[in-house]
Amino acid sequence: MATLHLRAKVIIGAGLGLLALTVPASGHAFMCPPSDQFGFGVGPAPDYQNDCGGILFCSYPAVSGENPNDFFCTYNLATGALITDNDAGLCQPTAPAGTSPGCPSGGTPTMTGTATQTATATATGTATATATPTRTLVPTGGACMSPAQCASGACVNGTCVSAPAGAPALTPWGLLAAVVLLAGSGLWALRRRAS
Repeated sequence: MATLHLRAKVIIGAGLGLLALTVPASGHAFMCPPSDQFGFGVGPAPDYQNDCGGILFCSYPAVSGENPNDFFCTYNLATGALITDNDAGLCQPTAPAGTSPGCPSGGTPTMTGTATQTATATATGTATATATPTRTLVPTGGACMSPAQCASGACVNGTCVSAPAGAPALTPWGLLAAVVLLAGSGLWALRRRAS
């Protein structure tokens, strides 16, 4: 039974603590920043700034008469912290301390007390496997128009032929022997001519 009373006290205490955070205390009022980070000024109250429902709504119109919900920021009225940036990332990070604009009596505020994020990163690119046609190369003896069509890479007179044999290559020792043999032949020819 004592545990039940303790739980009830904790729940009531937490609820009162949350209520204290959402209801502004006297001396903790905040006002709309005079301009956003790009320099657009806040519009006039009550349409462009109000503090209904514990939310400070601040709209920064680009032109006179613009819809207040086009570019706006919302701040926590108790702390001045930014809640929603619907001003292309140009909202000031915090609202300055000052006199809040109030909520229109009997009127409907421009912005409801529900904070809604509007800028959401959405991945749109999706990797899709596509079939790429594979070119089948023509075997030796088949008809061709260019060497690129033949498996051997050789097309002669409209027919794929086997690849021409490459010249035999020498090992490094064979290359040295060939150089010595050619140099000796050249020296022998020069000496014979001189005599």
